[in-house]
Amino acid sequence: MNTTDTLVRKLTLNAGIFCLVAHSDAFLHQVEALKEPLQRRALVVDTAERLQVRMLRQSVQPGHLRVLFSDQNDRQFWQDIDSNRSMLNENRSVLLVVTSEAHQAMVASADNLMSSLGGAVIEARPRENIEAMIFAGKIREARLYAAEQTAMELGGLGRMLAPPTTKSRPASGGDHLERSHAWLREHRNEHRGRWVALLGDSLIGSDTGRKALQAVVNAHPSAHKILVSWIAP
Repeated sequence: MNTTDTLVRKLTLNAGIFCLVAHSDAFLHQVEALKEPLQRRALVVDTAERLQVRMLRQSVQPGHLRVLFSDQNDRQFWQDIDSNRSMLNENRSVLLVVTSEAHQAMVASADNLMSSLGGAVIEARPRENIEAMIFAGKIREARLYAAEQTAMELGGLGRMLAPPTTKSRPASGGDHLERSHAWLREHRNEHRGRWVALLGDSLIGSDTGRKALQAVVNAHPSAHKILVSWIAP
């Protein structure tokens, strides 16, 4: 069960305050990822709004979930939220979506709030952070974040996020075609009215009929490199 499924289960089976900790480049988009599974369970998600003390005074309707998000890592901010925790509790159905930096400030400054959360703090897994960044079009940020994770944490995302690479190889036919064309220019008059088969500047065969010459070419170990050409009379 992934983090989203775990959180949805907690939100639909319990009332209270919950907290989702996500990477700074992904946390806003975690809300979007939650909306569909929550709505399938008949839980209405109110429009996500940046957490402020005044938001705590707005009650949540029964069957609704208020999602408040914050990247605020100022301790004084969280102390103010903590002192108004009772209003947050009245809402009963509240999800705080915060960055890891904001969560650290919460832990250091909002003792009462952290006590209310108890075990309801869930941290998004690296893979889910990356998926949220990709969904938001933040490919560069996703690659930088992925570079800090282990292969086990990334799964197949590591290969998907790897920067595109190019490989160079000789053009089909290589330089032996150039040598074949040079041979044709030099020996054209000697083989007018005939088919010739060339491997580089070496004559493999010459015949008035294409079918007979093609049999010779097909039997050659480097048949795929041989140039067969008709020289007009």
